[in-house]
Amino acid sequence: MGRDEVYAEQEPSWAQRHRLGQMAVDAAAGTYRSSHPSTTLRVSGPLDVPALERAWYRLQSAHHVLRCGFDPESRRWRLDRPAAPAGLHLVRAPSGPPGAAGPAGEEAARLLAELEDAPFDLEHGPLARLVLVESGTDHLFALVTDHLVSDLWSLHVLMRDLTAFYRLELGLPADPPAGASLPFPEHVRRQNAHLESEAGRATVDRLAHSLRHVGPIPELRYEGFTGAATAGYDDPGLLRTRIPRDLADALAAGARASRMSKWAWIHAAVHHALHTLGDQPAVGTTMVTANREAAAVRRTVGFLSGRVVVATERTAAGDPRTFLDHFNRAAMRAIDVSASVPWGRIIARMRPESFGAPSSVPYLSFNPQPASMNRLLDDSGFAHCESRPLALPGFTLDAAVAVLPVEGPDGISVTVHHRTDWYPERAVERLWERVEGTLRDWVRALGAERP
Repeated sequence: MGRDEVYAEQEPSWAQRHRLGQMAVDAAAGTYRSSHPSTTLRVSGPLDVPALERAWYRLQSAHHVLRCGFDPESRRWRLDRPAAPAGLHLVRAPSGPPGAAGPAGEEAARLLAELEDAPFDLEHGPLARLVLVESGTDHLFALVTDHLVSDLWSLHVLMRDLTAFYRLELGLPADPPAGASLPFPEHVRRQNAHLESEAGRATVDRLAHSLRHVGPIPELRYEGFTGAATAGYDDPGLLRTRIPRDLADALAAGARASRMSKWAWIHAAVHHALHTLGDQPAVGTTMVTANREAAAVRRTVGFLSGRVVVATERTAAGDPRTFLDHFNRAAMRAIDVSASVPWGRIIARMRPESFGAPSSVPYLSFNPQPASMNRLLDDSGFAHCESRPLALPGFTLDAAVAVLPVEGPDGISVTVHHRTDWYPERAVERLWERVEGTLRDWVRALGAERP
């Protein structure tokens, strides 16, 4: 699992370089924006805290990248200087009944959110922490990582390994976690080498040509845009809604009939709504991808997720089937070409002044989370305990609008984060109303409504 490997310092990935630059700019401006993929849970039952801490030590030893920082001057990745494994951070909150929504429960959640959001020591590491807040008979749990070395998929791997180690510490039967086929540092070395090769440079050039009309950070302008030249982070907006069950069922049926995913339909409806509410000849949005197609990296912990830019033409926003076909081709092209080119690399190629800097351009990010991305507890709960996902409010975004449809046992919830300096609440509400209306129009037009 990498614990016997000898690591040397190395150049970070383009995604890591872009984030390190953004963090340096923010720090110089006195701004702090966390980017911490995390799993947060309410754990009820006889949780053995000492056994969990021992499992946590084993997890950190198994995943070397969690303990390594970055040189602040050269920004080299100091894989040769891992920090010692950190202990579990245990806090006792005021007592209250399990699941309490009153002051005691609110204080426990506040403490957890505060510890989740706290900065890491980026120079020395570690870049992960395990937090427990005792609240009555329950524990609020957070496994927190920095995006520099982790992503949502990585949390699957980390949670399954942690709970397996926990079972082993309790003396219960469990298979020891298998190591990654391709460690993250080696993946980064291969990616960097490819991008520096003749074939890699040619791919970057092709992608730059395909994005010439929208750019690597597609500027978003639709009805309700304030026109502000810049936007701050102090007053983020949040819209929470759900896709009605009947509509979710109908769009799933329509997506199957058109050989697309329901996530592609929702993303296409976002594009169509932007064409309807705006007058840009081409609309581009970024889409978050897991980049885990290769089996070799499915057990790898690292910042493998990325963004691709999907661009559609206003002239195609007419007949539903025509537009869906147009969007599907655009998305497939983006994934095919962009998957091998990190977003930071194409930004550096097309807009070098924006590389390693917080975005000064309002853009929309689409981040779908299907059920397969949210089953963090499948077969990996803490032995003898009940674990339930816990939603925390904190989210700091770079995008002007970030659309996160999340699939759960009871359907599809939608969270839309927005920077209010650019898009106030009513503009975001109108956008989602138009998206939902578009989806209903499509299922009617294409005969996808359920009887």
